[in-house]
Amino acid sequence: MKSFMLATIVVLAFIATASSQVRTAQTNASNDCFYSIEFQKPTDGAADLKVHLSSPLAPEKVQSILSQELRQAAAFSDRRTDIMAVALVNETRLPLPDGSASLVYNAANDRIVSGRPSSDAAKAVPAPSAAIGVALTITMEVDSRGELRMVGKTNLPGGMAGILELRCPAVAYDKCDSVVVSNGGFSSKWFSANHRPLSPGSYSVSFVTSPAAAQPQGVRLEIGKNGENLTGPFVTDRMDDNIVKYENTFVLK
Repeated sequence: MKSFMLATIVVLAFIATASSQVRTAQTNASNDCFYSIEFQKPTDGAADLKVHLSSPLAPEKVQSILSQELRQAAAFSDRRTDIMAVALVNETRLPLPDGSASLVYNAANDRIVSGRPSSDAAKAVPAPSAAIGVALTITMEVDSRGELRMVGKTNLPGGMAGILELRCPAVAYDKCDSVVVSNGGFSSKWFSANHRPLSPGSYSVSFVTSPAAAQPQGVRLEIGKNGENLTGPFVTDRMDDNIVKYENTFVLK
């Protein structure tokens, strides 16, 4: 009986419905391991192929079986749709030589590729950074017209966004500007009093960064999903998000 099974694939059933086609077959994968093949092709083109093995096999053998069955499934579907194939023992996926757990038939180029992301794609996603002890200084620059701007120096990641605010309650002055960190720093626009020199007095300056969810993806990867990588005296918790908040006062003469 075993020699008969070694040489013969016995098709157990073909089932065709308006929405799907299922092929189930049984064959011998080695001297003591048998497997069945389930291939379902829904009408939306999302095909799926599962190879159910009676016992584990070496990754190289698993890949060989999946490749063989993918080719048959591709022909069965007229090579019109992508197909993902997995090998299972008791619903547990078996690994392939590259560490992935699936093979994919790519209909666009008629090729079988690993289900693992390519090395180039993996390199394109930067690893999250370690803790950032936030360093931040803000100085004031006043030009010959009496206008003022704020200039910051920081180790926050490039692309990180925040708001600078300049206030002087004594003269009812309150203006702000959006800034983005670049090359270790940022600067505001020039502030004036309706294009006139700012009035002398005591001013307060504040800088607050946007929550992590509002930052660019590259910044989120460095500061953490909720800003958890940000540390130091300039970091404060706002609604379960770590943000950077800087406040200071100066006298404009």
